[in-house]
Amino acid sequence: RSVGRGSESAVVNAAAGGRCEVRAHAVLRGLFLVHDFVTEEEEAALLQWMDGQQPGWRLRHFNGPALGMRWGATTDLRRRSVTLGAPMPPPLLALTARMRTLPVPSPLAGFEANEANALRYVRAEGHFLGPHCDDRQLSGDTLVNLSLAGEATMTYAHD
Repeated sequence: RSVGRGSESAVVNAAAGGRCEVRAHAVLRGLFLVHDFVTEEEEAALLQWMDGQQPGWRLRHFNGPALGMRWGATTDLRRRSVTLGAPMPPPLLALTARMRTLPVPSPLAGFEANEANALRYVRAEGHFLGPHCDDRQLSGDTLVNLSLAGEATMTYAHD
């Protein structure tokens, strides 16, 4: 239920009525963490909404095997292009609207999502997220990760 985006902190009343903290990472400049960004009830509703989407979860192998679905723009790394897709669905637009209300030190005040990927990693099926670099020229300066249904630890390396 956390959003990740380096040692300031601020506490904010989230739109869901709860409190969440924006914390800049102590070492990785530009990385911000927001714990408890969504409530447990919102998390359950988001997961239920994703499970009800069509065509549903499909096996993908982009940075390791995982079940996935996507919305918005499509990035083609081979052609080095971005194609506009269908508008972002309302549940995701609501999350990005809330992200824009986070206080300093959050860098998301002007954030507009143009693409979203949902990935489900099932350890028993050998799913994993392999090391990779996000293409800053195609993706832009801001990437947001929202972890649901379990704890997540991301490891970063200087490239």
